[in-house]
Amino acid sequence: MRDKDLYAQILGIKSPWQVSSVELALSEGEVTVQIEQEAGAKQCCSTCGQISPGSGFTAMFESLVIDWLKKASISAVSRLMGLMSWNAIDGIIQRAVKRRLARRTEISPTCIGVDETVFKKRHDYQP
Repeated sequence: MRDKDLYAQILGIKSPWQVSSVELALSEGEVTVQIEQEAGAKQCCSTCGQISPGSGFTAMFESLVIDWLKKASISAVSRLMGLMSWNAIDGIIQRAVKRRLARRTEISPTCIGVDETVFKKRHDYQP
């Protein structure tokens, strides 16, 4: 049995995952096992089973990031999440806004407010 197969069996690694390399450092008493997804395999969260379209993150993870962004800055959330870049967080924000706008219903206001000072200055903001 090869090292990769042995460690895949020991760790319970199953398709679509595979052991890509095994490195032994006998002097340090360490074994490094690298695991990767098989080529062409679809990503799927084992907990919720859902990947947010256009993202490498699950919808649940994106929801967590959005919740944190309500309380902290992008740079703080980026530090907390480790390797996440500003672009990754911006993508999460853009997808969250897009999802929310898709759920938004059309509103028909029954009352509007008018700024008398602006009205007297003859400002017109209508298209």
